[in-house]
Amino acid sequence: MSANVDPQAKPETAVPRPGGGRGGSKEVGMDRKEKTQGRLAALLIVPTLVVLAVVILYPVVNAIIMSLEHDEGLDPVTGTFVAGGFAGLANYTHWLFQQCTGPGGETVSCPPGTLGAQFWSSTGVTFFFTVVTVFFETILGFWMAVIMARAFKGRSVLRAAVLVPWAIPTAVTAKLWFFIFAFDGIANTLFNTSILWTGSEGRRAPPSSLPMYGKPRRSWPC
Repeated sequence: MSANVDPQAKPETAVPRPGGGRGGSKEVGMDRKEKTQGRLAALLIVPTLVVLAVVILYPVVNAIIMSLEHDEGLDPVTGTFVAGGFAGLANYTHWLFQQCTGPGGETVSCPPGTLGAQFWSSTGVTFFFTVVTVFFETILGFWMAVIMARAFKGRSVLRAAVLVPWAIPTAVTAKLWFFIFAFDGIANTLFNTSILWTGSEGRRAPPSSLPMYGKPRRSWPC
């Protein structure tokens, strides 16, 4: 018995399966390539993360641990140098709440002039310095960017003069300014003065050469 075949019927076309044929092989190859590149990127990033953890994370954790300990010093009973030991939150209450230890061991408010009483004033000066310097640095930065974007003679020299100090680490820059304003530094030599730029009026005194650690050094009045 023969089946009836419709002569008008169109032959069925094969539907491509996902992943089949050349297109599917190409997609699989791209997926493998992306996975390989992802592993390579992770391997290249891991050393940087380790260095950042050592340089940034370790000092932060170590500073937190040190903030929970007493200062090292001499034992008044034995006269030996001993470790401070665990202090808990005593350092935080000392600075944040300006609480000091009285002569009898009781907790009292830090008297004016002590370091504990100067914490919040120093914090205010720090915030003021930060806001003011960031404000002026932003304005000067935009101004210099507009100037250096223009075409004029000597632009390369100006760019070098601006970018070289920016590229120097902050610690090196601070040390250079310290040498400039030292008592026997460039500033006093240039202006033929004897000013202790980094000290107060009551601390100004001529330095004396004293033998320390087997070498003559400058002794600064404290």
